[in-house]
Amino acid sequence: MPPQINSDMKKIIFILAALLLLGSLIWWLIQTPVKSPYYKQVALTEDNDIINTTEWIYLDTVVSVGMAQLGVRGVNVLIQPMSDRVKTQFQESEGIELEAYIAEWMDGY
Repeated sequence: MPPQINSDMKKIIFILAALLLLGSLIWWLIQTPVKSPYYKQVALTEDNDIINTTEWIYLDTVVSVGMAQLGVRGVNVLIQPMSDRVKTQFQESEGIELEAYIAEWMDGY
């Protein structure tokens, strides 16, 4: 006569099976690449030195890709928050709301 599986043994087997299933699900999620409908992966070049000091961490990528598309090489770029002085200077002159600008800086922009 085969041995009887008691209720404690059934609980242990159920818990082990659930953990195995959960582990398999987590492994599958980690292995499956996430495809974003908004962004495509780009290879960044090292043709330019770009420093981003803003809270928007993607700006250096945008600048790098744009410069590569334009064929610009060997330029230093510093991305930093726009000062209030510059914003008000343009707003007062023609009612323009300035979001960004490019200015010469040392040996770069």
